[in-house]
Amino acid sequence: ALGEPAQPTPDGEPAGPPIGPQTPGTEICRVNDPDLDEVTGMVARGDVIYVVEGGLTERPYAVTIWTINATTCEATSQTYGLSPIDPQDLALGTDGALWVADTGLGMGAERSWVTFERVDLSSGAEAVPYRALYPANGPINGTAVLLDDSNQPIIIANVGQSALIFRADGPLPADTTANLPTLQQVGQFTPVNTDTPTPSGAFGRLVVTGAAISPDRTKVVLRTESDAYEFTITNGDIVASITEGTPTITPLPDEEKGQAITYSADGSQFLTLSGSQNPVLRAYTPYVPPAPGTGDVPGSGGEAPNRLSFDDITTIALITGFLGLVAVVVGVVGIVRARRQYFAEHPETRSRPRGPRDSRGRGDRRDRRGSGRERWDADDEDGDEYGATR
Repeated sequence: ALGEPAQPTPDGEPAGPPIGPQTPGTEICRVNDPDLDEVTGMVARGDVIYVVEGGLTERPYAVTIWTINATTCEATSQTYGLSPIDPQDLALGTDGALWVADTGLGMGAERSWVTFERVDLSSGAEAVPYRALYPANGPINGTAVLLDDSNQPIIIANVGQSALIFRADGPLPADTTANLPTLQQVGQFTPVNTDTPTPSGAFGRLVVTGAAISPDRTKVVLRTESDAYEFTITNGDIVASITEGTPTITPLPDEEKGQAITYSADGSQFLTLSGSQNPVLRAYTPYVPPAPGTGDVPGSGGEAPNRLSFDDITTIALITGFLGLVAVVVGVVGIVRARRQYFAEHPETRSRPRGPRDSRGRGDRRDRRGSGRERWDADDEDGDEYGATR
């Protein structure tokens, strides 16, 4: 699981999650409405995208849902009453309603609970608040939200370099501040400090800013400013899938204050909106690692080599042979130069006789070995100088 040391591979290297290439997203269109400049959450449905704002637009006078054309980025807005503090994300319920995650701490706001404002688009009625108390150890700054199959919120809040996962210990009641359930930590997720470029640097790679569930509810994605982490949902358990599963990472390079993410209506792409003026709507194809033994190595950023072909092996053999020949030539040249230098410094060795040192026969060799070291052969000294043995 992320947040725990990676298990070593057979060769001793830690195994990380597979990471795709740093391919920029496809720019679909750009929103030109100057009032929409702090996007924090988004949901795709049909040919439109629903959006909420937070950040500097905290404490808006009413719950505001923006509707953006998914092709032209033409934007309109509608209010649904209440007065949220700091909307941070948006989720689509199984019944088609939108849930605004009013989970940010806001600037100077004093809160005792988080609030989810449920908006029924079909009726156009005012939003209905659902609340849960903060954990016993104090407020959390929830930046992303997911809804499980029973529409119970799962909140993700950043603490240090990790993201803590919270869920209420009971159902959230509608439109009341009495007898509220309390948020409990149920997991932890730690992003990888990838090398994906982002304006915020390493900080942007380690902070979760958004989350979404695929339309068929088989996948869940968490995003940082720089990357999208996609998990397969197993047995409908979203929390366990995140805390125990291995994600596939799709880089989202150089996004301007990347905050929001959702799946396209058909589930085939990630859609993102930047939290800046004239936000850009981008589409990314989720990275799919190749089958084992056919391509990339997990965590390699998509750069692992394929299997070697016969031509590759032949080329490697030729290069290896050539390098071996070069090494031999260099060695011979070095020896010749060394010998020339030695004889230049000791010219007397060239005039000394080689072979038998006198003609008295083999019987006198024992005497010469004991006392005649001053009459050595030049080859003997060469052997000693270059580490050879006779």
